Amino acid sequence: MIGNYWTPAEIQALKDLRAAGYRFSMIGRLLKRTRNSCIGQATRQRIGKPERERSWQEDFSDALAETGSIDKAAKAVGIAVDKGHSRFRQICKELGWQSR
Repeated sequence: MIGNYWTPAEIQALKDLRAAGYRFSMIGRLLKRTRNSCIGQATRQRIGKPERERSWQEDFSDALAETGSIDKAAKAVGIAVDKGHSRFRQICKELGWQSR
């Protein structure tokens, strides 16, 4: 059987990110794994639920601070943003997020 095994560093990153409240979809993107593989590994490692899960807004805000671009931040957290998506742009403007 050929498998895509988890390294100890990846398992530790999964534990740390889950403890920090990241959702499995975001953990999967960060570790370049699927959401379901992260869920399966967390189940096998007996990693419990965090006390508080991060919201997609928190993930977006962090990605925006890191990338400096609404489009890149939206892609990083898995939000499909169309150039003509005016409502999304309006919300970003209201929240003080800059479009670049």
